[in-house]
Amino acid sequence: MNVKLSHKGWTARLGCALLLVLAIGASVRGQTIWNGPAITFTKTAGSDPTLPANQDRITPGVWITRGPTMGIYNAAQETAFSASISPADTQWAYGSLSNYASLTYTNWNAWAKIMGGPPNTVGKAAVVRLVAENIYLAVTFTSWAMSSGGFSYQRSTAPGGVVTNNIVLSLPSAVGGQFQFAVSGLASGKTNYVQASGDLSSNGNWISIATNAAAAPNLNVSGLGATNPAFRFFRVLQRP
Repeated sequence: MNVKLSHKGWTARLGCALLLVLAIGASVRGQTIWNGPAITFTKTAGSDPTLPANQDRITPGVWITRGPTMGIYNAAQETAFSASISPADTQWAYGSLSNYASLTYTNWNAWAKIMGGPPNTVGKAAVVRLVAENIYLAVTFTSWAMSSGGFSYQRSTAPGGVVTNNIVLSLPSAVGGQFQFAVSGLASGKTNYVQASGDLSSNGNWISIATNAAAAPNLNVSGLGATNPAFRFFRVLQRP
């Protein structure tokens, strides 16, 4: 989808609540290259892949996880690993994000076999394409367990993201006339309030549109209509 992104600014505040504010225009262009701050995702060995805490919810359509054996898969679209497909809606290549356009992409399983298997991909710079949204991001695996489904990696986030105490709020994209953005690095067990405003002249103009008790470090915010005020401001409050 090719739409125009306009962002007015970001603010962050620490105290009893974490505040991240994102301002977006009525028409948004999804960022193609995610070269924002790096974050680390870890799925511990033996953990349940169906739980949000054990899924890297990169976008609303891509949730990376792994079962007790075999490879990684996209829990938003799959229930288990499939060698020629998983993770669904992704393509993989070795190389630098700065060279994304000249790299050769394939499915994850074929990509891993180039190095002799998943354990040998640890430390190798890679680029992942999220096919449906045409997003490219950098990924480097930092561990791979031979059993029990553990793995970890570092990946880039959307450009313009704000990192505060390891919390990242990405720039938005527009899919099907709806805005969506991702929040990562949340502390499990804390309550998050997603709020929106069309006017920053008063703190009373903020309206809560969703409340989420963080069971996972990642939160995807979607279904925000693009037909709302010309400038919509969004923030995420996290309280103890």
